[in-house]
Amino acid sequence: MILGYIISAVDGEHHSMIRTKFLTKLFVLGDICSFMIQSTGAGLLTKKDEDAPTAGKYIIVGGLVVQLLFFGFFMVVSVVFYRRLNREPTRRSKSGEIAWRPHMWLLFTASLLILIRSVFRVVEYVQGPDGYFLSHEIYMYIFDAILMAAVVLLFNVLHPSQITALLSGRKAVHQVLRVENKAKLASQEEDVEKQTHQSRDVMPMTALGRSE
Repeated sequence: MILGYIISAVDGEHHSMIRTKFLTKLFVLGDICSFMIQSTGAGLLTKKDEDAPTAGKYIIVGGLVVQLLFFGFFMVVSVVFYRRLNREPTRRSKSGEIAWRPHMWLLFTASLLILIRSVFRVVEYVQGPDGYFLSHEIYMYIFDAILMAAVVLLFNVLHPSQITALLSGRKAVHQVLRVENKAKLASQEEDVEKQTHQSRDVMPMTALGRSE
């Protein structure tokens, strides 16, 4: 969502690989697919069939990999947009109305931390309950808790509300202008209608004067 807000704020949709109206939907769909695959695998783990738990484990890993692929693609889309906008800035990106670069670097940093955490979770699950990571609790704090706490802290330092407030302000201005334009148009239509009535009233009087 943040990437979509930044793209809209700088009027840079033509620099994005994916249109903003599809951006959030695509990656939310990826998360849903990943969740459904992992849920299917988790369901197999509870079955008494001998081969079901093994199949379930591989399916869960597959779901985690799908999540990684979608997230990796998201990072590619972000980097491509950043490079294109730097190469061909839009009028709004140059205006200084919004400090879009700090927000993009925040997004890159947070995305990298989340990616590291996601890779750790995949490796942790592949190793199993007797694996090195699960048997050493410290790694869970380093590659999970600390990374997520850092992400939360970063977004509190540079909150996305700066962008959403700007977009909300623009929408409010556009709505005011739309109302004013409608009022002007209605006033113009009334003036035209009055002129039409006046011309209709003058024409019979002119015809009457001629007949006399």
